[in-house]
Amino acid sequence: MFYLHSFKRPAMLFLLTGTLSATASIAIVDVYPPGDTGSFEEEHGNGMIGWNFKIKKPLVVTQVGWYDAGGDGLAEGLGNMWRVGLWQDPTGGDFAPGTAAVQLLGSNGNGIFIPPGTSAELQDVWRVVTLPAPLTLQPGSYQIAGLDSFERTDPILFVSGQKSNELVESGTFFWSAFSAGTFTYSSEYYLAYGVELGPMLFTVPEPSGQILIVLGMIIVLRRRSRG
Repeated sequence: MFYLHSFKRPAMLFLLTGTLSATASIAIVDVYPPGDTGSFEEEHGNGMIGWNFKIKKPLVVTQVGWYDAGGDGLAEGLGNMWRVGLWQDPTGGDFAPGTAAVQLLGSNGNGIFIPPGTSAELQDVWRVVTLPAPLTLQPGSYQIAGLDSFERTDPILFVSGQKSNELVESGTFFWSAFSAGTFTYSSEYYLAYGVELGPMLFTVPEPSGQILIVLGMIIVLRRRSRG
């Protein structure tokens, strides 16, 4: 199902890019401090929160992370673990109901676990864990999502809009009010573009080049109409 998302204030979205030596093993996301750009805390709930995106050419994922507002550690609760998943829509679509989505990270029904507190490495504003082995993603449709809970106290921040470059194009988004209460992909999302932070992927440049793509967004103020 699709839901139209409306906004009371304009917002901006930036897909961050940069250059780095081809020997670098990870990409670190640079995000403006929330106090400088404004931020909006998404409603928490028992369900998945994330966003869809398309990959235009192969890229390698080395780490997954979760936004840690203030860098003070991720909150406890929900089994004392944060779970991040990545799925692919083999049809190339946008995860319509009934899609046989393919889970790409971690064990089936669990994904990758990120520990609470400060034990996970802090990369800029993200608590990250390194994958057991790099994951190469081919061109196609993907969804990154994490399991949220009413118990959570860490902000989930929203970025509005759609951006693309030579590697990645951001797509539609969803949060717990429109997704399953278990760890799985979501086939319900807004008919609008945006990113929930939340879960994040990190990638490396191609061996032959200097360009890196970061699946990260500058945080901006957004207001969702209610009622």
